[in-house]
Amino acid sequence: MYIKYLLVGGLNTLFGYLVVIALLFLGVHYAVSVLVATILGVVFNYRSYGRFVFNNRSWSGRYFIRFVGFYMVLYSLNVVIIAVMKYYGVNLYIASFIAVLLIAGLGFVFNQRYVYATKIN
Repeated sequence: MYIKYLLVGGLNTLFGYLVVIALLFLGVHYAVSVLVATILGVVFNYRSYGRFVFNNRSWSGRYFIRFVGFYMVLYSLNVVIIAVMKYYGVNLYIASFIAVLLIAGLGFVFNQRYVYATKIN
């Protein structure tokens, strides 16, 4: 499961990061850039993680609502991480790259334990 997550997650992360840096290049604020990447990634990531990593082929509203809620948390964390690094003078492209790596790690834990868990404690 970990290898599948790394492969699928790598593709999803690359897609999201490319959207962010393209929008940054065009002069879009980093919070809006991350928001657009998050919105574009939600459906694709839900299906790819669910199907290829967690063996869930369902479009169940229960899983999708958890996934969207989880991505709202990740979006917020992503923006905060970038804002803090920007405050300390880190280039936005580098800050976005560091943030996406941190968020990807959290993504696996939250997806496995909360989004695609068959039993929520």
